[in-house]
Amino acid sequence: MHDTNENIYKKIDNNNYYDLVIISSHYVTKLEKLNKLEKIDLKKLNNYLNINQDFLKTNFKNSIEYTVPYLWGTVGLIYNKKLIKEPITKWSDLWRNEFKNSILLSNEPADVLGITLKSLGFSANSTNNKEIHNANEKLIKLIPNIKDISSANASTYFITNGFKAGMAFSGDAKLIIDNSKDFEFIYPKEGALKWADGMVILKDSKNKDLAYKFIDFIINEKNLAKIGNTTGYAVSNTVSKKYINKEMVSNNVTYPDKKDLINSEILFDNGSTDINIIEEFQNFKIEYMKYKDLNEK
Repeated sequence: MHDTNENIYKKIDNNNYYDLVIISSHYVTKLEKLNKLEKIDLKKLNNYLNINQDFLKTNFKNSIEYTVPYLWGTVGLIYNKKLIKEPITKWSDLWRNEFKNSILLSNEPADVLGITLKSLGFSANSTNNKEIHNANEKLIKLIPNIKDISSANASTYFITNGFKAGMAFSGDAKLIIDNSKDFEFIYPKEGALKWADGMVILKDSKNKDLAYKFIDFIINEKNLAKIGNTTGYAVSNTVSKKYINKEMVSNNVTYPDKKDLINSEILFDNGSTDINIIEEFQNFKIEYMKYKDLNEK
């Protein structure tokens, strides 16, 4: 298990001990560019007809031949209604003074910069140096409000540790809300981030046949529905959706409608821009740790 796409990517880039990887769409493209991926042999997947081809083309448009879609969801805002003065409606609300030392920020560099860009009215996929510079400067100003940076165990941060607000994956948000009615998940006015995870087989895999059997098992309509019902994330094929719990299908945290997704974006691989984003994020985390050490003394 890894808490970020970047950690998965680094492991595969440095060494290949894996046969199959589940990773977000923009990282599938990165792995394909490194010549790390096997083209999917559709003849080995009896359940491939279950795959929603429109979903595949929309979310994996640069890596269709290498990917079998898995789950999808969003990154939005979650907040504790009892701990804030007024409701949150947009990403830029995270910069409010009332949130000093009380928000959770994701550990995904592209997601964090993406929501900061959107808070400034720019695209989450911007490659404009000035826009990215402005976003990085604004992100530094968020440091006093950040209580932690993590992409794992969100429910612990919010339910147990009393965080007021923060970024949240839709599945984590559903789990939190299922356990406490104090929380609300919203799609920010500037637009949420969308993501889609895909299953890929590594070119140097020593167990390709087993990898295909695993994928075929997962995309069986009932099996994928079980995973969706358990995780709180949306399934990537319409066939499985008929086996999803009715409460979940009607829940806009897991299955947002078109109105919820206005101005939303899915992240794409932007090559050298992404490398700079990761470097800047590491610098940002260093500044965050300096601030935290100084203020905890």
